[in-house]
Amino acid sequence: MRISTAMIHEGSVQAMQKQQSELLRTQQQLSSGQRMLAPSDDPIGASQALTLRSAEAITAQYATNQSAAQASLSLAESSLGTIGELLNSARTLVVNAGNGSLTNSDRQSIAIELRGMYKELLGLANSRDGQGRFLFAGFQDGTAPFSDTAAGVVYNGDQGRPAMAVSGAREMPASDNGHSIFELGRSGNGVFETSTAAANTGSGIASVGLVYDASLLTGHSYRVDFAAGAARSYSVIDVTAGTTLSAGNAYASGTAIRFDGIEISLEGAPAAGDSVNVVPSTNQSIFKTLSDAITTISTPYTGAAGSARFATQLGSALAEIDSGTERVLTVRSEFGSYLSELETLRSATAGRSEFLARQRAGLEDLDYAKAASELSRQQLVLEAAQRTYAKVSSMSLFNYLG
Repeated sequence: MRISTAMIHEGSVQAMQKQQSELLRTQQQLSSGQRMLAPSDDPIGASQALTLRSAEAITAQYATNQSAAQASLSLAESSLGTIGELLNSARTLVVNAGNGSLTNSDRQSIAIELRGMYKELLGLANSRDGQGRFLFAGFQDGTAPFSDTAAGVVYNGDQGRPAMAVSGAREMPASDNGHSIFELGRSGNGVFETSTAAANTGSGIASVGLVYDASLLTGHSYRVDFAAGAARSYSVIDVTAGTTLSAGNAYASGTAIRFDGIEISLEGAPAAGDSVNVVPSTNQSIFKTLSDAITTISTPYTGAAGSARFATQLGSALAEIDSGTERVLTVRSEFGSYLSELETLRSATAGRSEFLARQRAGLEDLDYAKAASELSRQQLVLEAAQRTYAKVSSMSLFNYLG
C-alpha cells in the first residue's frame, strides 16, 4: 500500500486529536470528581447509579418522616404525661373531699380547685405541635378538638389516627384522636355503675361493686329495694326483664349482695323504701367525670341520707377518674413504644443511607490516584505524538532540492 504525504499528515493529526480528547476527558473527570461524565461513558453503571439515587431519595424521605413522627409523638407523650399527673392530683382532691370532718364550705374550696384543673385539662387536650396543628384532633388538626359548652365539653375532631410512612413496610401513628384518649373511659367500675335513689332517707352507702363471675353477666339494669320490718330485708329486681330475682333477703351492713355475676355491698342502715340502682357502664368522657365530681363536691348536703348519697357518688367518681386516667396512660404507653421503635428505625435508616451512598460512590466517584496517573500517561503520549508529527512532517525530498 502506498502511503502518501497527505495520509501521513492526516493520520498524525487524527492521533493527536484523539490523545487531546482523552486528555481533556481525564481533566474533566479530575475537576468534577466524577468517573462518568455522561451516561454513554458507562450505560450499565449509569443505570445502577440512577436506581441507587432513587433509593437514596426514598430513604431520605423516610428519615424526614421519622423525625416528624418523633417530634409529634414526643409532644403528645409529654402532654399525656402532664395530663396523667393532673388527673392524679384531681383524684387526691376528690379523696380529700370525702373527709367527714370537712364542712360544705371546705368542700366548695376543693370544688374551686378542681374547676381550675378542669380548665387546665381542657387546655392540655387542645395542645398544638410546633407547626400550630392540634395534636389530638385526628385528621381535623386545624380545628381545636375540644370546646366547652353549656352542655359540657364537646369533641370537634374525628376519629382518625394520623400516621406517617417511616419505612417501606411500616406506617406509624404520629398521634391519636381525642375521642380515643379522653372519651373512652368507663362509668362506674367499668362494667356497671351503682347509685342510690334521690328519695332515699336511710344511711346506706352503696359500693362501686365488682364482677364475681363474668359468665353470668346479662347487661341488664337492676334495682335493689329495701323493705320495712324489724329485720331489714331486700329484693333484687331485674328492671330490664321486669322480673324479681330474689325477695326477703336478710340485710347486714357490709355483707355482699350477689346476683347475675354482680356483687355490691352497702354500709350503714338503709331505710324502708330505699333502693339502689345498678345499670350497665357506658363510655364516659374524662371531662364529664371531673364535671360530675365537681358537682357532687360543690353541692351542699345535710343529714345521714345526704351523707350516704355523697359517699356513694364520690366512690363512683373515684372509680371513673381511675378509668379515665388508665385510658390516658395506656395511650401514653403506646406512644412510648412507638418512640422506642423509631429510635431503632432511625438507626437502621441511617445505616441504609450510608450503604446506598457508598454503593453509588463506587459507581460514580473518581479514583483520583488512577486518574492522575492516567493524565500523566496521556500527556506523555500526546507529547510523543506531537514530536513525531513534527519530525515526520519535515521528511520531504523537497527539503534536499537546491
